[in-house]
Amino acid sequence: MRVITFLLAEAELELMPPELQRAPGVVARAKKRRRPAEQLLLDQALDHKAMKDLPDGDRRGRPDIAHFWLMLVLDSLATKHGQARALIHTRHDELIRPRADLRIMRNQVKFVILMEDLLRQGQVPQSNPLLTLERGRDLASVLKEEARGTRILMDVGGELGRAARFTELARSAPDITIVTGGFPRGSFRQAKREDFEHVIRVADEELTVWSALAPVLAGVEDAVLDHAK
Repeated sequence: MRVITFLLAEAELELMPPELQRAPGVVARAKKRRRPAEQLLLDQALDHKAMKDLPDGDRRGRPDIAHFWLMLVLDSLATKHGQARALIHTRHDELIRPRADLRIMRNQVKFVILMEDLLRQGQVPQSNPLLTLERGRDLASVLKEEARGTRILMDVGGELGRAARFTELARSAPDITIVTGGFPRGSFRQAKREDFEHVIRVADEELTVWSALAPVLAGVEDAVLDHAK
C-alpha cells in the first residue's frame, strides 16, 4: 500500500527556556496554571514580552503551527484511507510520533497541555500511548530512517507547483515524503536541498504553513482517491 509521509520539520515546540522561567509574566502564568514554569510550553502569543531578547525570539514559541498542521494531516482523506502518516521534528531535535488512530483535539489550550506532558514525560498517555517522543533525532537522521520514496521539500525558491503537481508526484511514485517547515518565518536550518528530489513552493507570496499545506493535501488526495477506485 502507498505510504505518504508528512513531516513537519524544525517545529517551534519547546518547554520554557531557562532564561525565561523567572520572567514576571511567565511566573504569573505558572502560578495560574499551578505548574512549574519549566513545565510550561513556550507560546509567543502569551510570552511575547519575555521573548523580546530571546535568541530567535521572532521564530520560537509557535505551538499553533504544529496544532493546525496536525489537524489538517490527521483529518485528510489520505489518513482516512490509511495511506498517510504524520511525524513532527522539533527545534531541539525531538521526533514526535502520533499513532495512526490519534484524533487530535480542536481546542488549542488542550493541545498545549498535551504537548507539555509529552515533552516532559516522553509519551502520552503513559499506558497505551497515542503520542511518543524520541530525543536526539536531528533532521538528517529522521530523513534517513523515516523518509520513504520520493522526497519533496516545501520551500521558497523551489519550482512553482499547485495541487496538480502533487497529484502527479503522488501518482508517479509508490511512496512520497513531504517535508514542511514548522516555523513562522525564515529558512530551514537543517534541511539540505540536495537531499530532496523536488523542492516546491505553492505560491510566490509567503504563506502560513496551513495555507501552503492545503493545495498539497488537495493534490495528494486526488491520487489517493484514484488509487482507491
